[in-house]
Amino acid sequence: KGFSIRGIYDRYLMTSRDGYRENLSRAYPDDFFSSYVDIKYLHKFNDNLSITPKFNYIRQAPWNYVSNPDIDTIGDYGTYNKVAGRYKFNLTGNYKPFRKTTVVAGVEYFLDQATDRADSGIFYNGEKSVSYTNYAIFGEAVHKHRIVNLIAGGRFDSHSQYGSSFSPRIGLTKRITKDLHFKALYSHSFRAPGIDNINYSLNPDSIKPERTKVGELEVGYQLTRNMIVTINFFDITTLDPIVYYGISDSEQVYMNLGKSGT
Repeated sequence: KGFSIRGIYDRYLMTSRDGYRENLSRAYPDDFFSSYVDIKYLHKFNDNLSITPKFNYIRQAPWNYVSNPDIDTIGDYGTYNKVAGRYKFNLTGNYKPFRKTTVVAGVEYFLDQATDRADSGIFYNGEKSVSYTNYAIFGEAVHKHRIVNLIAGGRFDSHSQYGSSFSPRIGLTKRITKDLHFKALYSHSFRAPGIDNINYSLNPDSIKPERTKVGELEVGYQLTRNMIVTINFFDITTLDPIVYYGISDSEQVYMNLGKSGT
């Protein structure tokens, strides 16, 4: 009925001999192990109200290689043996208070954890493991009006390392005639640095979240039953994008650099 469960196991094996400035002495294994579990239940109280609790778990061991001193050239390719996981809990409600109005709202929590299984591997905190949490509340309302359809919402995040952030979203859409339509959208988004973004930064306070602003305008016209023409203007700007940066041949870090966009 309303219950579903999905699981994926992915074992991706490859080899690589790409160095930073030159080829390595041989091709080394670079393995990616991933497990995903998704459980959710859709409960309908009536035609106008439903809630969906959801649990999601991800476990990954990317770029996995354990060096073998008997065959590895000294300093050629080191061990990378980290495993990371995310536990995410989400509760979303869908409510239709009026015939032309729909509201979606919910709360979310996730815990990120990572462990370095290499003999000498530690994170920036001097420990073999590290963890972060994030709390969020979100909502969006859609109202279909005869003049224009309005979409308005937002998401508030509170991250254990990077504090709070609010990301608004608003949109106007309309089918003006049978053949002519337009839409106008504006939104913000927030992405906290990942575990190794932080671990390979100069220090945890030197790297900041990415914040993206998106604006979009579109007009479209149905020329025939089988052909539509649209013109779309958009601006996507990411402030403080997280970039993998080479300071020297032997030191590479993640850091924020200016802005990026289209």
